Amino acid sequence: GFLVAQRQLPQAILVDWHMPAGGGPQLLRRLRDQARTNAIPVVVITADTSELVPEQAMSLGARSMLAKPVTPEQLIEAISPHLGL
Repeated sequence: GFLVAQRQLPQAILVDWHMPAGGGPQLLRRLRDQARTNAIPVVVITADTSELVPEQAMSLGARSMLAKPVTPEQLIEAISPHLGL
């Protein structure tokens, strides 16, 4: 995901909090550490119910969080403000 973001500079990124190779936290750190990607809005999606996850995600630069399962309406509501819709 990080390499694709570097090449394509998407308008927003959806990331699952728990993924291989460090998961969402590692990806957020890498995105925020690079000038090309540090302003891309990231929406974190997770099934993790830990109270620490939203706090950690926001401190790493996530713009919003969604709890699984996610409805299409919730996804649109979370992403729209970051896309100017």
